[in-house]
Amino acid sequence: MRVPWLSAVVQALLSGLLVLTLAGMISPEPVLAANLTIKFVDPDRKTLPRVDVRITHLITKRFEQEVSDRQGKIEVAGLTDGKYELLAQLKNFIPIKEEIELTGDLSIERVMFNQKYVDKANKEVAEAVEKAEYDRAAEKLQQLLKLFPNSAALHANLAVSQGGLLKEEEAMAEIDTAIRLEPGTKYQDKKREIQRDLWRELGQRALNDRDFPKATSLYQKLTEAQPQNAQAFYGLALSLGHQRKYQDALVAINQAIKLAPSEQQYQKVKEMLESNSKSN
Repeated sequence: MRVPWLSAVVQALLSGLLVLTLAGMISPEPVLAANLTIKFVDPDRKTLPRVDVRITHLITKRFEQEVSDRQGKIEVAGLTDGKYELLAQLKNFIPIKEEIELTGDLSIERVMFNQKYVDKANKEVAEAVEKAEYDRAAEKLQQLLKLFPNSAALHANLAVSQGGLLKEEEAMAEIDTAIRLEPGTKYQDKKREIQRDLWRELGQRALNDRDFPKATSLYQKLTEAQPQNAQAFYGLALSLGHQRKYQDALVAINQAIKLAPSEQQYQKVKEMLESNSKSN
């Protein structure tokens, strides 16, 4: 037997359950709000007012536009978590364009550089390289590359500085970047120059450390790259002689003498090699 009031109750319960289910399906997740504070200063730590700032959400493309106050600050409230593009511009200064990620409140500081700073930094780099202060030059160049990451000239100059520090891997990586950014013979020639300087300096270091196989390898590369370099053949002769490879050493020292016949030291080494060769 059918009970009318029972059917009505069941239908009401099912309807309520459906409403709850749908409400659970369409109820949005709570959106977290974050506050962003940015302070802008120049290289001398002076605050920068009137910086035009645009903060753009990378997905929604919604943006906020602000201008820094007398303390060089902007404050943007109620931003959703996520990734944003920061664009900051001020007359006579190099614009800042970078990506930042918000996962909650964030307070950061950004340094803006002007052309005067760039010119001064380039001058300091040239002076440091001239004085063989390669650490100081590399530090300045790395700062400049943050502003101009696609400058082939800066990467090439950093390669020279890294080469001066005898950091072969780093130097080759930088000069290869310069070649990629600006193909052609200019930086290819610079790469060969850096390699020759590295082989010479590392070869001398290997000799001093009595690592004669390594010295031989480096001087061999140098003689192949610079067949008119008497000093390279002299270093090769020394490294071979210390390994008692006297015949090969004599070939090398004879070439050094041919290229620089007035060098008395080469003659003395030849005599020593000939004497050692006969006694063995």
